[in-house]
Amino acid sequence: MSREVNVELVDRFGTPVGRLPPFTVREPWWQDVTEVVGRARQRFGLEITVLRLLRASRPIPPGGSVTYLAEISGGGVDGSAQARSPDEPRRLAYARPGGPAATARWARAALDRRGIELLRQRQFRTWNLSAIWQLTTSVGELWLKEVPPILSFESTLVVRLGAELDGPVPTAVHGCGTRFILRHVDGFDCYGASAARRVEIASTIHQIHAGAARLIPGLLDEGLPDRRGERALAGLEELSALVPAVERHREQLRETALDRLAWAERDGLPPVLLHGDLHCGNVRSTATGHVILDWSNAFLGHPAFDVVRLTEDLPPQQAGHVVRAWAELWRGASGRREIGRSVDLLRPVHFLLRAIVCAGYLTNFEESEHKYHRHNLDNYVRLLLSSQGFGIRD
Repeated sequence: MSREVNVELVDRFGTPVGRLPPFTVREPWWQDVTEVVGRARQRFGLEITVLRLLRASRPIPPGGSVTYLAEISGGGVDGSAQARSPDEPRRLAYARPGGPAATARWARAALDRRGIELLRQRQFRTWNLSAIWQLTTSVGELWLKEVPPILSFESTLVVRLGAELDGPVPTAVHGCGTRFILRHVDGFDCYGASAARRVEIASTIHQIHAGAARLIPGLLDEGLPDRRGERALAGLEELSALVPAVERHREQLRETALDRLAWAERDGLPPVLLHGDLHCGNVRSTATGHVILDWSNAFLGHPAFDVVRLTEDLPPQQAGHVVRAWAELWRGASGRREIGRSVDLLRPVHFLLRAIVCAGYLTNFEESEHKYHRHNLDNYVRLLLSSQGFGIRD
């Protein structure tokens, strides 16, 4: 699968200066822009920075025909200029002309203060959840990440985690507000991991759950979302406003979710720092183990939520194998026996929480980039309303 790429160009003031002829790139995922930038340089001799997605021919990623807005470095191209479009109030700073340049200045200054020379920078990814740059420096490869304001706690968290835990989380060079710089992690991403590898990942996240326990009071003071009990459902109204079927069953969903959360808490496991989106693509396998990446959805809650997400796409028998291995780790640490039951109790609640997260993205991000998330919201709502845990027949 590939992408047909269309690029509309603006200058640093946001004034349209033309468009590029369509071209094809092999990488199908819309948010990955390294190849887009490289092809624009090779074919047209232009240095561009991708700002955001404008349109896509397909209702969901990946592949198809996509159109980006990009900022050009100097000059113009042949093509018809269009009227400058009005700004969108939900547009992110790094999706506006001049935004990526401001991010680069911040990174260079942060590295300069640490005696690190920035030799080269390469745009790697940009979408409404993050802008990621690869930095070649005098101390090796580093990664610069910028996130939306609603996810800004990640910079605080990765700095604290990297200083506290040696190995299973990335090490931060610097972080402030919505931006942070991480050291490179050698290895490969674990997309499509086997059940056996997920048992290893479950062991890694258990290590983090235990090792980060003493950080929790300070992290809560600094903004870690607390999703215990009623607080777990804080975004249910947002979700209801977007999905009529959820609105019709809102009170039943709320009451059942709260009952299940309360029952799960009776297994005696402590609330932990959860990754919040522990799919295998957020895990990197290294020569010494696994490193858990991308902490933007972290929250405080029951430890079963991470293993539910980890096994979400596995057949029941394989998922059960991973859950049993995870439960055995907690039995050894706590002496509790009925831990696996919590996973069954919280699986339907997980669907609700993930739907709430996706609804928050649609509410906070501009409409042209809703295609990144709408299908995820619809999928979780389908799983939620069909789950036996909530007993809904809609």
